[in-house]
Amino acid sequence: MGEVAAGESGVIAFMFEQGGRVHAVTWSNAPSGLYGHNVTTPQTSQSPVRTVTFRNLPKGAVRFTDCFGNGWKFVESKGEFVNVKLMPMPLFIWNERLSRSDLERILRNAYISPNLAYGGIMVLPNRENPERSDLLVYGRWLGEEKRKPDSIEVGAALGQLMTDNQWLLMERKSPIVHWHGNEFSVRLPSLLTRSLLRHPLENAQMYAWVLSRGEVVGGIFDNLWVAIAPKGKPKVDGDLSEWFSRSPAWLDCSFSWARFGRWLEQVEEGGEYLKEFISDVEFADARVAFWCSWEEGGLYLAARIFDDQPVEDDTLLVFASSQPTVSPSPLVTIPLREGKWRFGFYHATVIKHPDGWSVEAFLDWRLLTNAVIGFDLRYLDFDKEVDRVVSSTLRWAGAANSGCLWLSPP
Repeated sequence: MGEVAAGESGVIAFMFEQGGRVHAVTWSNAPSGLYGHNVTTPQTSQSPVRTVTFRNLPKGAVRFTDCFGNGWKFVESKGEFVNVKLMPMPLFIWNERLSRSDLERILRNAYISPNLAYGGIMVLPNRENPERSDLLVYGRWLGEEKRKPDSIEVGAALGQLMTDNQWLLMERKSPIVHWHGNEFSVRLPSLLTRSLLRHPLENAQMYAWVLSRGEVVGGIFDNLWVAIAPKGKPKVDGDLSEWFSRSPAWLDCSFSWARFGRWLEQVEEGGEYLKEFISDVEFADARVAFWCSWEEGGLYLAARIFDDQPVEDDTLLVFASSQPTVSPSPLVTIPLREGKWRFGFYHATVIKHPDGWSVEAFLDWRLLTNAVIGFDLRYLDFDKEVDRVVSSTLRWAGAANSGCLWLSPP
């Protein structure tokens, strides 16, 4: 029946009707990308336990439960204010006697406490031994100096639908010793080695609690997207067979009704125009497998694009940055037109197939061994629908702040 943003927070309550009344439900504190019901902004996309505050809430007008109908335990009344702590599970707001307009007004006038820590998480080579890897947690403190965090804890699962990731770490807790103004960083040794990272690591969800004197004062949520680029010099001829011995990274989607069959993390725009790949569909719509390689003079990219309507307006966009903690910027735009092309500091070979495209490209960009760079890939897909042209965009690094590319030995 629609949705309402709670205050100016970006946390969205979904309206539904039951028993002749309109009620509301929200995934409350879930980070963006986990359940997909939050607006992605520095203030709202990452969060520890937060609080929604209602002022002058009519007595007995609403009640709060979890998704099983149990009374919400985290409700506190202080005079004219009612504070409700938000958790990663859904919060149901049951309307006992209000009109729909009154319930929506109460939600719009609510105040959601902001998240005071904003940052990201990624995997980087260990400084002393590049064969091993560290988990880097970095962030910026936006709160008061007296509550400045002094430690972080990584690895706690967020809820029933998220796998605990303690297996990734040798240590879960660490003091924060590196500060630069209001920015901090922490490295934790992980169990990942280069031999284990022969294959891409995609959409590994991580959460770091930020603590001050043992109290949680913030949280940083991120998804790890790591692609591997062994050193080599492939031919830029459009023949992808030399890449097939390695596992590709993927841009993909699935609209399955089942929670664990659904994959929407990489749909950035135009998801309503993407077709599900099922048994009665001849060709997949907008799926991309890609590989990378490198040499000192630049980066190689190969991509096999599967598309039910390969048209010459389709585009691959490559994003990169020299530092993985810096969000990748647009590096090159590769228009998908059959032939050999040279534009500026890159050249490419594109081959058209009935079910998509094969692309190989070389990007002239000086690189160093054992480095990790920020990296991302987008596929812009155009399709013809009756009397109009529609477009969809898939992004490799999903809801993460940044993906990264490991430049490894051969």
